[in-house]
Amino acid sequence: MLHSPCFPPSRGSSTEASESGFSGEFGTRQTPSHAISSTDIVNLCAWTNSGDFDGRVPVISTRYALNKLRLNTIEEWTPWYSDKQVGGWRVIYDGLTFVTVRAAGHEVPTFKPKEAQQLVAHFLSNQQLPVEPF
Repeated sequence: MLHSPCFPPSRGSSTEASESGFSGEFGTRQTPSHAISSTDIVNLCAWTNSGDFDGRVPVISTRYALNKLRLNTIEEWTPWYSDKQVGGWRVIYDGLTFVTVRAAGHEVPTFKPKEAQQLVAHFLSNQQLPVEPF
């Protein structure tokens, strides 16, 4: 699952990063500076994705779990495109987008690296995936 604030992240200075407790060193353990509160969650966007050939966590079980959350549906199932072909399907809920990647298994980037990169790039730029062939 991908989650971030619902706006593009600002590019802070290295001073801001060090004040927030981020050292940037691989393998260092960080202590959170504060507990997550409900105000942190209000502006949180989340995407969850699944390969439609996923034998470990099938799309149907993810859809079942999401239905149990009883989220408001903003946009029903629509295809999204990659290289003028259907890359998968998506459904947009209030605060969460579920995306499938066509012909991918459990580890989507292993099966479909280009589509996985497209998914992450659109998520990080706070943009929806294209719903028209391009």
